[in-house]
Amino acid sequence: MKRLISILLCFLILTGCTKAAVSQQKEPEPKQTQTAVTETKESPVNENVDTNKGTGKEEVKEISKATGKTTGKTAEAPTLKAAPSTNQEKQAATVNSAGESTKESAQKSENNEAAKVVHIKIEGMEGTILEKDVAYASDMTAFDATLAAVEKAGKTVVYSGGKSSPYIQGIDGLFEKDYGDMSGWIYHVNNVKPAKSSGKYVLNVGDSVLWKYETNCLE
Repeated sequence: MKRLISILLCFLILTGCTKAAVSQQKEPEPKQTQTAVTETKESPVNENVDTNKGTGKEEVKEISKATGKTTGKTAEAPTLKAAPSTNQEKQAATVNSAGESTKESAQKSENNEAAKVVHIKIEGMEGTILEKDVAYASDMTAFDATLAAVEKAGKTVVYSGGKSSPYIQGIDGLFEKDYGDMSGWIYHVNNVKPAKSSGKYVLNVGDSVLWKYETNCLE
């Protein structure tokens, strides 16, 4: 009986040892090893660039193949200068060109206006009484221009007859016959004595009118 019990005990002990050995063989690998493998799989070899929008800098992440760790390097983003707009340059050039054109046009206009004059000169016995340029007007006569110049200079002229056939009696206080019965005022246009009244002689732009006091108007 005792022998039978001993045999049963030995059988039970052997069965327990066998189960323990099988359990040790089926035990899973340590979690640390799995973690290491997972980190190795998740660790990329390439470099990743992460732009930090808040600071305007670029953070370059380098990942080590051996450790699987990430190291960060910070580099300042390059400053870009905006190139001048082609449209703005063209617009500025257009404005400048238009400004110069306007200026030249205004200057030409002024020159043309300055050229649209007639010259009036009045000489008495003691020298020049007045010498003026007056603005030319269409159908302006020698008498019209003379009146404009006299008024502009603040002088006086005394005449008889109408404006179409005036007879000049005196200018600036110098009258006919002051220096003899044949003395008086004679006018010339461009150094030529016209054969018509000053009220009928129509001037051209740039003409010169001279009134001169003569002691002998018949000469």
